[in-house]
Formats: sequence, structure tokens, C-alpha cells
Amino acid sequence: PPPPVAVAVAFGYLFLLDATRYLNHFYLVLLLAALLTVVPTHGAAALSGSGPPSDDRAPPGTAPRWALWLLRVQIGVPYVFGGIAKLNVDWLQGRPIGDWLAARAGDAGPSAWLAAPAAGPLFAYGGLALDLAAPFALLHPRTRLPAFVLLTGFHLLNAQLFSIGMFPFLMIAANTLFFPPDWPQRAWERARAAPLFHAVAFVVGAATAQLADPTWDLVPMVVTGVAVALFAGTPWIRGRHADRPPIAAAAAVSLSDDGGRGRRGRAAVLTFVAAWSLFQAAVPLRHHVLPGDVAWNEAGHRFSWRMKLRSKQGTVRFLIRSADGSSVYAHDFGERLASFQRGGVAARPYLTLAFAHHLADRFERAGAGAVEIRAVGEVSLNGRPARPLIDPTVDLAALPRGTPSHGDWVTPSPR
Repeated sequence: PPPPVAVAVAFGYLFLLDATRYLNHFYLVLLLAALLTVVPTHGAAALSGSGPPSDDRAPPGTAPRWALWLLRVQIGVPYVFGGIAKLNVDWLQGRPIGDWLAARAGDAGPSAWLAAPAAGPLFAYGGLALDLAAPFALLHPRTRLPAFVLLTGFHLLNAQLFSIGMFPFLMIAANTLFFPPDWPQRAWERARAAPLFHAVAFVVGAATAQLADPTWDLVPMVVTGVAVALFAGTPWIRGRHADRPPIAAAAAVSLSDDGGRGRRGRAAVLTFVAAWSLFQAAVPLRHHVLPGDVAWNEAGHRFSWRMKLRSKQGTVRFLIRSADGSSVYAHDFGERLASFQRGGVAARPYLTLAFAHHLADRFERAGAGAVEIRAVGEVSLNGRPARPLIDPTVDLAALPRGTPSHGDWVTPSPR
């Protein structure tokens, strides 16, 4: 496999190519790829011979404890801060999740209940509780397995209801980091001890997923089957390996001086872990110190785990006026962008401004000289009546590139 640094650089390049394609799960993949370039991951099941080696004082086949805990913290961050972000008036009133569920409800069949009035609050408060409790429940041995089962069902349901790509399956796999480090070896031994039982459990799990919703794709069915196969038989055959000591992660970097190398190494690790953790905590909360409503002006929205919190629909046209005011051109940019890009430009002020500068550059290259560009349109937030998002009297071409979207050029929030 390619070394972790190559994966991080390549994925980061693709992630940054198109601002309208920003998604929280792409950001999480980039963070995990970046972490795997610096944390030692070469243990018993390493697939690559390159990358950061584990500590030379660690037992063979293990990794330092700080590496495991740092990855656990990173997986816990989307849950906790995603839950904190849900503590807003719209989400607690079942918006916009209730409208999305109703749109996906059929006239009959398993999905008909999504149109019920209670579906929105159920998903809103259930999702909030799961997000806030998930990492803590996964850490505690008594609640770990029930929490994992609940979260697996939650993610599979999200995968079926919403088009969120790899995120549900990434989180299901990542949640296994909260189990004891030797769980793959133990699972393999259980499967070898009772192969027929686990094969039947897999079929039952996949068949249950198919019966619950015949429209489910192959991937959710397989994930459900594997989850059932791994965990349904655990109590039944746990006693076969009860006397086998678990494989634990190695202790953190030693406190011994070892000629200065050990102490310096420990200080470097602690500095890195503290800086990374502080960054992960500060960035999702930055919108609280910025003026305006983050769901409206988008200031502080990106990299903040604000998932499924706002639905913004709208249109925008750009009025382009020559510097002397002799001509005016209305541009709806339909031929310049894909449909998903048009939606982003209409509803996200920083993209509206970026595209206005793109238009100004085009006219300047065509010999038209400096132009004035104004955005005229309306946007609806979480089902509210549409209203202007950008002040139509502001010349966007005159604003510096990257002007913060919490400025006066964005209209006040409708809520």
C-alpha cells in the first residue's frame, strides 16, 4: 500500500480542489490520514513497511498507548461537537430533519412512518443523545457493546436515508478502536472455533437488513451481516478463550532519561497531542465568537462538524455593470457550473463572493476593465420564507477576496 504521507497529500489535494464539495466526512478522512503519517501504527497486522515506527521500548506487535488514544479522541470529536452543534432552536424543533424524513417517506411500506409527526423529534433528540454519549459509552466496558450496536444501526439507517457516502461505514469501522486492541485476533479465533455459527449469524444479519428495507444496497447488508457475525456469538463462546491474556497497547513513552532521548521524545509527544487536541476543540467552537448566525452567514461552519443542521435553498443572479455605468449584464452562471456548485454559490456567502471575483476577472481579461458586480437572489433557511442572503446594493467585486462572511454585506439571519 502507499505510505500514509502519500495518502494524506493526495487526498488533501483532491479535498481542496473544489470548495463546493466540502463535506465533513472528507475532512475526517483527511485528519485521520494526517494522523497516520505521524503516529506509530506498525503492529501485529501492519500492511506497509513504511511510515513511523513504533517505540523501540514497546513490546513487539504493539503501538504506544498515546497513539491509540489520539485516534480515539479524533473519532470522538465528530460525535461530541456534532452533538453540541445540535443544541440549537431549529434542531430541537425537528428542523430540518423532519422535512427531510417526510420527503423520503413512501405512501406505504417500511418508510411510510417517516412522515409521522413524531419522526422528526425522534430523530432529532435520538441523534443528539447518541452523538453526545457515543465516545463515553464506547469507552466504558459495560456499555461498549450496546453502544456499538446502537451506533451501527444509527449509521446504517443514515446511510439508507441520506446520501452521505462513506461516512457511516467509516464511523462503524472507526468505532472498533474503542474495543480492546486485540479484538481482531479474538474475533478471528472465535470465528475459527465456530465457523458454522458465525456463517449463519452473517446470513441472519444480512437477511434482517434486507427484510427491514428491500431497497438497501449490498454494502449496508454486508456490514450488518459482519456486525452480527462478530458480536452475536461472543457470549456463547467467550469461555473458550477466557484464560488467554489480552494484547494491550504499550505504555506511553518512557519517563526515563535514556541519555536525554526518552525525555525529549516524551515532551515532543505531549506537545503534539496537546496541540492537536486543542486545535480539534477550538475550531468547531469558533463560530460562537463570530457575529451573526452561522447557519445563515456560514462564518465558522466549515470544519465544525455541523452535520445536517441546515437546509438552504435559493437562487442568485449576478448583475454586472461597467465602471462608467453604460451597460448592465445579468448573469445566471448556469452554463459555468454544475448543479451542486450552483446551489453552493447561491446559498453560501463565501462562495457567492468567490464567484463574483471570478466573473470580475473574466471581464477584465476580456478587455472590459473594472466592473461592478452585485448578487440578487433569495434563500430559504430550514423551510422559512425565502429572503435575500446578500445585500444587493453591495459591489462584491470591490470587496477583498476572502472577506469574512459575518460582515454587513450579508443580510441578518431570518431566525
